Amino acid sequence: MSKRIEWAKQAPKAYKAMAGLELAVGKSGLESSLLELACRRCPVRARAKRQ
Repeated sequence: MSKRIEWAKQAPKAYKAMAGLELAVGKSGLESSLLELACRRCPVRARAKRQ
C-alpha cells in the first residue's frame, strides 16, 4: 500500500482554505442530511473534514 500524502504539510495554504470552507459550510444552517449528500457528491471536501 502506498503512503498517503500529508496535505497539511505539502500544500498548507490549500489545506487551510479547505478547512475554512468546511467551517463556513458547517455554520451555514443547512440540514445535516443535505450536508451529508454534498459530502457524498464532493468527496474531496468531505475528506478534508475527516482528517
